[in-house]
Amino acid sequence: MRPVERIRKPDPIPQFGLHGLVYMRTSGFGEPVAATDIADVIESINDSSPPAAAMRCGRYTVADGQGALPLGTKIYSIRGIDPATALAVPQGASYIRFEPRLPTLPTP
Repeated sequence: MRPVERIRKPDPIPQFGLHGLVYMRTSGFGEPVAATDIADVIESINDSSPPAAAMRCGRYTVADGQGALPLGTKIYSIRGIDPATALAVPQGASYIRFEPRLPTLPTP
């Protein structure tokens, strides 16, 4: 009997849109942010990323509050850091740093 070949769906890119920017987790598993450095809630994820973003292909726009994070995930500012430079998102019992990347691309 031949083994069953399973096709694994790609993991969505950990990202979210805010103020016209797309924020992505810093390299690897993300840079941790100390809980004492967490400031105000800026936004919450209120919509899923477009399918093209989840598949890591094609052109897509990630709107404000939209992301590949669980719905309701809160996005926090980091004390002493401009939110246009970095934000934090809870992951388990810790917080992970997200930084803006390339601007959103217009859909064709």
